[in-house]
Amino acid sequence: MKLLKLALVPAFIALSNCEVVEHETYSVGGYAAHVADRYQKAVTFHQHADRYRTVYSFVSAVALSSAYDKDSAVETAEDVLKAHEALINLEKALDNCGFATATDLQNCTGISTSNVNGSSLSFETLSIKVQRELGDVVARTGRNLGARLEINKFDVTSAYAVGTWLLDLKSNLPAVRNSLAAYRDMSHLFARSVGAACAKLKDPDEPAQITSQAANDDVSPAPLPVQNKSKERGEKCKALLGDLKKLHVSGGAPSTTAAADDVNSKWLKHLLNLSRGAVTENIGDPTFRYWESGKRLADIYIKGRCDQVLTSFGGSTSDKKKCPGV
Repeated sequence: MKLLKLALVPAFIALSNCEVVEHETYSVGGYAAHVADRYQKAVTFHQHADRYRTVYSFVSAVALSSAYDKDSAVETAEDVLKAHEALINLEKALDNCGFATATDLQNCTGISTSNVNGSSLSFETLSIKVQRELGDVVARTGRNLGARLEINKFDVTSAYAVGTWLLDLKSNLPAVRNSLAAYRDMSHLFARSVGAACAKLKDPDEPAQITSQAANDDVSPAPLPVQNKSKERGEKCKALLGDLKKLHVSGGAPSTTAAADDVNSKWLKHLLNLSRGAVTENIGDPTFRYWESGKRLADIYIKGRCDQVLTSFGGSTSDKKKCPGV
């Protein structure tokens, strides 16, 4: 047996030179996370968890909208629930035995064999579980739309490919239109959530705020609105906040260097690009948690979509219990 192990060492070393194996071995989150970096950057464990939540929110909304009968609706709800549970387990684990500083572990005194799998020490194995469950939701979407559109096989291998893949299909088909509408809903919600995180950053162009107290008043001035004064708002954040206001309140052309006509007809693509840019712009700030504002709203949306789809196909109260909670 020892000789067999030794014989396998050269083969493993050779395999480790392959890009896929190398990233699966040495990249945080494995090769899947390395590929995901092309779309949305992540460095810290919490940033990786936030990125998983981005994927979960989009693919779950689309998957639920692709159901075509009661059985497919129930099965999709079950897949979404498993993905949600895996994501929640990962998020909770990050607060158990995480890093307080670059060198010191915190809250690790209670770690034992019974709970180590629910701690940050198991981040990589918990991440694999999330990736697997998200992959199942994406595969379910392909099967649902394939059945509705009478197509035998879909080649959907990446959660991030869902949007592009759907856009390649004819938009006048009801099944696709429902899924695309859910994708647009989540795009709005995601952009607003990132915008809320941007709004907490200090605006360098904002004039200094003046309190109402007189200069000779002995009373301490009232506290100013909460902002993260440690970091200034970058260009992507400023553009995102400005364009969200234009889209939802004031109107006007978006801020962009691209052709105005193209952007005006594709507001959501523009906002998603700005949102991803804002995330990347703040990648060095671990306090920039862009799902902090929108996480609960996204969960409410997904549960509501799940309840609605099951109701439309005659699902029972018992069936609806398979929908993810809020």
